[in-house]
Amino acid sequence: HLLHHKNQLVASEPLPTIFEKADVRLNALTGSSNCVPGKPCVAFVALAGLVSPSKCDTLEEGFSCKFMCAVMSNLAAHGAVITEANKDPDLSVSFDMVLMHDDTFPDDMLDTVDQELHLRRMGISKQLKLFSCYNNENNTTSHALCKDSVDFNLEITTENEAELRTIRVRNIQRMKLAATTLTEYDTVVFLDEDAYVHDVASLANVVSSFMKEDLQLLGRLGHDSPINAGVFMMKPSLEAAQAWLESMEYGFSEDRGWGSGPTPQFWPAAVADDLKNKMGREVPWEFVGADRDQGLLWHIYGHRLRAIGLEGFEARLGGNMSKPEIEGVLFMDDERLLSFSDHMTGTPKPADDSPCKTKNLDRIRRSHRALNMLVPAAKNAFGKHLHRKSKDLLYQCTTRLEESADMCTAKIAESTGGKNKKRRK
Repeated sequence: HLLHHKNQLVASEPLPTIFEKADVRLNALTGSSNCVPGKPCVAFVALAGLVSPSKCDTLEEGFSCKFMCAVMSNLAAHGAVITEANKDPDLSVSFDMVLMHDDTFPDDMLDTVDQELHLRRMGISKQLKLFSCYNNENNTTSHALCKDSVDFNLEITTENEAELRTIRVRNIQRMKLAATTLTEYDTVVFLDEDAYVHDVASLANVVSSFMKEDLQLLGRLGHDSPINAGVFMMKPSLEAAQAWLESMEYGFSEDRGWGSGPTPQFWPAAVADDLKNKMGREVPWEFVGADRDQGLLWHIYGHRLRAIGLEGFEARLGGNMSKPEIEGVLFMDDERLLSFSDHMTGTPKPADDSPCKTKNLDRIRRSHRALNMLVPAAKNAFGKHLHRKSKDLLYQCTTRLEESADMCTAKIAESTGGKNKKRRK
């Protein structure tokens, strides 16, 4: 347990007022709750926003179309998970799912979320994205691109592609922290489109423990950052939402981090010295995602609220390195998040074309497990698309997932057969 909360914020005003003072709009949740009355409720939360607009008549029209396939199949799979879990009287908690999205996500996909998946949604307003962009794109050129980036008025060209894409990606990733506002839920489990919950009973046990702890956020140490933002568990609160808005208002710098700072550097001394040698100077905030989701999570929960648990220390930084002593940060060898979920970092991902074209048998098995969730859920949820003469994105997505599952099955069988032959020799 963490026993130090001397810097914890106290939000004395309701959530809409906090947002109004920042001159941004907070959109309300739409759709009906799936929570079971009388049980604590956990919301699976996903985030969807596009880097470039696309009608996506086919999967081959670009990254955005493949991303939509990954998001929609993930929503279908976890929608099925929560439906079955909420029927189980032995589980101590119930479940819901919320898609947070901006206005770049196509209306036909949102209609599917509403009418076929029956999940809840929360829109991210343009005001909020502009608020984030203007306060955090510090050089003149990037600042000038903010409105065009948010409005999609500017076509991506060879001259502006790298910068414009980076601005859009950074901006949407900062919106993960909008999950702090979902205060009607006891706990939120955020899931990237390549993360999958495979054991609801284990998740329910982890949530039951988490709700009794002083921790406000439970995450895993990243390979190159204090926290991996692909899967994390948080307690939504007015204090965290206020800290998120204040941090974005003050903005980010590599020297002081987020907010009015400085935020203490995370890295243990040995890692900090290595970074200093590589960069030629001390750069406390030179880590992956420092200027977006990972950095905001670390700043808000590790510095402002001082109530964060980071799992996987032994796996990530263990060996001869002792655990850093940082007030309000609990470094843990536990792997509770891994007990119920799998985040498919790196490539290929399960929703990619031919995800099992790899020699990595462990990754093939993990992709196969994910596809065994995705395929039946997609076929069930998107059934009417499978019978349309116009083979739309969801038809192509489901078909590709099914083909990938068959390929993974064959690869696993082939590897097992090869081992058996060696034993017979």
